[in-house]
Amino acid sequence: MDEAKELRRSNYRFDSLLAYIYDDLNIKVIVSGSMVELLYRFLRVEDPEAPLYGRAYSEVRLKPLPREKAIVAIAHFFMGKHLYNSFKRRELLSFALKYLLAYLKKFGSY
Repeated sequence: MDEAKELRRSNYRFDSLLAYIYDDLNIKVIVSGSMVELLYRFLRVEDPEAPLYGRAYSEVRLKPLPREKAIVAIAHFFMGKHLYNSFKRRELLSFALKYLLAYLKKFGSY
């Protein structure tokens, strides 16, 4: 689940569902979000009354991706490393933004 904070808007208690998945199914769940404090409040892992309390979990914190590295990653994704090397920085930025927006329009929610 990406940006789990969006699930807070629902009337359904997803922490109960996640506890069921954790206890009874052989499924790994990754919950992500950009606002860590909201994730803790949403999942209530430290609340003794909550369904997920006491369950083991791992946390991975990532630093923001610098703009330059993001551009390179997007370009590699859309055109491969071999084409990336032949582009100048300005052309690369233009290409990356154009195709990222097209990708989000087709597959994303934007």
